[in-house]
Amino acid sequence: MTEKKSIITGTNVFHCKDGSYVSHSIVCDAKVDCWHDSSDEDPSLCALLETLYKTLEQQEFSVVNSSESGIFLKQKIQNHEAVLRDSGLQLNSNTNNDLIANCGPEGDDEPILVNMLQNYTTQSCLKPYELPCTTGHPKCYNITDICIYKLDNYKHLVPCRNGGHLQNCRKFECNNHFKCQGSFCISWVLVCDGKWDCPHGKEELHVTTYAENLHCFNMYKCRDARAICISLPSVCDAIYDCHLGDDEHFCQLKAIQCPLCCKCFLLAVECIQLSSDLLPLPYPHTFLSVHYSPIIGLIQVGKHFTKAQCFDLRHNKI
Repeated sequence: MTEKKSIITGTNVFHCKDGSYVSHSIVCDAKVDCWHDSSDEDPSLCALLETLYKTLEQQEFSVVNSSESGIFLKQKIQNHEAVLRDSGLQLNSNTNNDLIANCGPEGDDEPILVNMLQNYTTQSCLKPYELPCTTGHPKCYNITDICIYKLDNYKHLVPCRNGGHLQNCRKFECNNHFKCQGSFCISWVLVCDGKWDCPHGKEELHVTTYAENLHCFNMYKCRDARAICISLPSVCDAIYDCHLGDDEHFCQLKAIQCPLCCKCFLLAVECIQLSSDLLPLPYPHTFLSVHYSPIIGLIQVGKHFTKAQCFDLRHNKI
């Protein structure tokens, strides 16, 4: 009997008690996002965050430029999210050799395809787990992308812009995706969003029933969305799946686990009796509050929290 593996996520997402996940930036915002249990608005949790907000207001923000480090204040969070979107990952817009001619019928941007058609040259995929978008062309895709319909931030079909990965999908079984009848698979974010993505728009039927029964168990629920869930691997993958883009927020925290004896909220962390045995990695937090910790633990803080702009060490015997 195989042992069930637990899902490991970073502190960019909040785990609802019902098994779904939401963005940590919308916890305690006076709006329920964990539909079935309201755990994101738990009074005890929100009381802790309110204490943290007051500490931040009393400490660094009177002396530190708020445009640089004021992201934890409740009224600043939305502004920071906009900054993250505006200064986010710059995706490569080069469409050369993507099997779609953008420069007219001569295909100046598709030299490999032109050479293949004129001179009958062929190339193979470099990796054993890849398949060609078109037989003989070196543009290849991972086998995990077979029959998965996805657009990049430029609204181009990926990984094969020519749709080569969406062929022969009639009997393909979808994993964590919605199955278009007799066709390919689409992300749950595209289901009941008012637009046709499946052939004949089958995913837009029974919108009300779908929204009432939706349960994003082990999936990420998009912010301010009635019926949109995406798979966890789609969070922080450099492609905006949620309509507000919250699945790509605070991605510097995706691989970060909150240290032992600490509570984390976005880029702020509060620790009691901080252990000197911290993980050997740089933590991205910019605010750190430490209570009742030995001096050796405080010495280690500077080595691991290199981006911290404000420390609250008042409750330590230094």
